[in-house]
Amino acid sequence: MTSLASLLAIPPLSKLQLQSQAVLREAAIASPGFIELPFWFSQCVVGDQLEIRSPGGYVARVSPGDICDIVPADPVVVQAMPRHVLVQRQKLPVRERQTEPGPECYRPAYLMWVMKDRWNRLDAAFVRFLDGTLNEEAGPQQAPLDTASHQLLRSIARRDRMPVASRAGRASWSAVTRELATHREARKASRKFFAAALSSSSGCA
Repeated sequence: MTSLASLLAIPPLSKLQLQSQAVLREAAIASPGFIELPFWFSQCVVGDQLEIRSPGGYVARVSPGDICDIVPADPVVVQAMPRHVLVQRQKLPVRERQTEPGPECYRPAYLMWVMKDRWNRLDAAFVRFLDGTLNEEAGPQQAPLDTASHQLLRSIARRDRMPVASRAGRASWSAVTRELATHREARKASRKFFAAALSSSSGCA
């Protein structure tokens, strides 16, 4: 039987607001500062739940009933290397491994979230392949990207566009730049919403 989470067909990286007090409290405890950004990003469907991530990378799985607002987004499609191809390449002689993989080594995938190093450089990308048979895990999986996809993410990997976890810690947790005025006003209004959700038993109005 198809789950409600699957029927919703929420595009990856769509922005979501939650009304689940339990998830909000857990995120606030585990990741201080997360309410600076009033939304979560959709990732994928796992069973009958939705996997979501905060802009800073905190992950949670929620039921569709926990979602009270959805702003659909255009998915970011990249060219990623499936795990079986990566394993095959690791068995090649060193000289062959050092050559740039050809386009046949990559498959289209939805970008889910990225990790940056302490110097704010792209360190890892996590994806879900469009061909479901290539997804070896229930959620997003780390995969190498081709050069063009890597360059694309260098220009768009920001927390107002996708989850960006950082090895530098929470110093840059709420760094949101290039923010539209309408988004800024929405963030201020939604901050009050989250504060109310954490302190009262009422849901979304």
